[in-house]
Amino acid sequence: MGWTERDLRTIGFFANRRRRSPFGVAGRKFTIAGVELIASVSGCIAEWPDDWIDHWLHNELWLYDSLDILESILPSTERERFIRYSVAALPVQFRNGEPVAFPVERVRPAATPAGFVRLGFDTCSRTAGTKFECSPAICGAPGAAAKLGANRYGLFDSLAGAIDVARTRRDGTDEPGPYAVLEIRAECDPLAPDSSRT
Repeated sequence: MGWTERDLRTIGFFANRRRRSPFGVAGRKFTIAGVELIASVSGCIAEWPDDWIDHWLHNELWLYDSLDILESILPSTERERFIRYSVAALPVQFRNGEPVAFPVERVRPAATPAGFVRLGFDTCSRTAGTKFECSPAICGAPGAAAKLGANRYGLFDSLAGAIDVARTRRDGTDEPGPYAVLEIRAECDPLAPDSSRT
């Protein structure tokens, strides 16, 4: 089937800590070619809020139904460190290149605020059928982002590009799937000079 942006459904809101290049993990600093800031909902490099699952306020797709709920789980002393995202998804995921259902209809989040800015499209594995895990462009082998055509946010500029990456992932070679295809919008462009959050 030829999936288009009309097939995307908002599935919730999330936040990751702002991580600009050079990135730091386990005490080491590194760059990802062409990526200036991680805007994936994967928590591999741009960390999730501490203990976010323990609040049990997330919806069935492990996101939050409103910005107010999301805000309530962010650490009060670190709010400015987080970028808030609106996440939309196709109603399918891909496992070994084949589409399988992704139950976007199970959630009814608030509408994305008009001021949110599209940063790109993501492809994330959901091995356990819960939270979003690895994104091939940023969690893959060195050079994966450039090879896959990721933009400055570690995302893909087109839905077709993200679908292509999701279709070509293979269990056992890449992270176990299935892979969801997501649209990522942010409260503001986190790389804009006048961004209100630093």
